[in-house]
Amino acid sequence: MTMRCRYRKGAQAPAMARGKIVLSRRGAVLERPGGQALRLVGPVAAATGGGRGGTALTCTAADWAGGSGEQVVLLVLTWDAQTVRLVTDSVSGPA
Repeated sequence: MTMRCRYRKGAQAPAMARGKIVLSRRGAVLERPGGQALRLVGPVAAATGGGRGGTALTCTAADWAGGSGEQVVLLVLTWDAQTVRLVTDSVSGPA
């Protein structure tokens, strides 16, 4: 499953960039335009909903070389509890 999102990685400026979250049995990946895809690994530190733009999730984004990763904030463009649970389970799943 692929879904659009906005994300902010690490200590970047407050502006959020556009991206896509790809969910599979192997876990979750953040695809960035013009950038290298990053593995999303858990646990998901926070999940809040009800905002104007969707649901915010906080997790870790790691490169494929096995780096330690960096905190990333994802804004998933949905309020649906089952979809949010699917995302959080995929991020917390296999690393």
